[in-house]
Amino acid sequence: MQEIPRFTDEFGFRWYSYKDHNHISITTILDSYLNQEDQDFLLGIDSATYGYVMDATAKAGTEIGELCKTSLEPNFICPPKYKKPIDNWLKLVEKNKIEPLEWEKRVVSTKYGYAGAIDLIANVRGVKGIVEIKSGKYRKKAGYQAEAQRMAEFEMTGELLPTHVAHIHRDGSTRKLYSFEHHEFLFTKFLSALELFKGDYATILNDLEYSWRYHNAFREYFNLQQTTKGDENGMEEQVQG
Repeated sequence: MQEIPRFTDEFGFRWYSYKDHNHISITTILDSYLNQEDQDFLLGIDSATYGYVMDATAKAGTEIGELCKTSLEPNFICPPKYKKPIDNWLKLVEKNKIEPLEWEKRVVSTKYGYAGAIDLIANVRGVKGIVEIKSGKYRKKAGYQAEAQRMAEFEMTGELLPTHVAHIHRDGSTRKLYSFEHHEFLFTKFLSALELFKGDYATILNDLEYSWRYHNAFREYFNLQQTTKGDENGMEEQVQG
């Protein structure tokens, strides 16, 4: 299989390179939008605190994700500060009969122009599926992320897999496995975020020559003919002084 390198550009957007095109990261799209609770939190802190919180959260998530992988190896010793979430992960593994098949699989949707990395493909209660691991606060967009990965995996392999999110909060307070049934609902919510992202960052994406910037994801999803590209000034050409 072709290698899928990942990089971050000068604007902080994460991309995956595949078949001579750059595909925007699923998490870059979803991280651009905040619910009301997140907005209220941001209004109460300064930029330095925000940077610290985001960096610490990302670092903990990466470390816990790696420990989830190594925890299933012989002679595993868990760092004390992550003992609670990893104990919860191991309990989820046992209860749901999670048998890892592939970790950190990179997938690309050439239909929609996005890409991402699946935390884990595993047998869950005897059925092969996608498992995303979350160690921060649980948000609904975790389901959108899993469904976007599901459709990219389908494009690449022809397999439509069940989707799950393992929520093991880093403070040890949560141990849940969410399994999703309403795939179309969740995927169209992701497509809504994708189209909004392309609208909000149209000028930047145009400068980056993002190949899917004028591509309508919903027309693709409902198998409708793509229309011609929009005016590069968007709605602004209607503004009168």
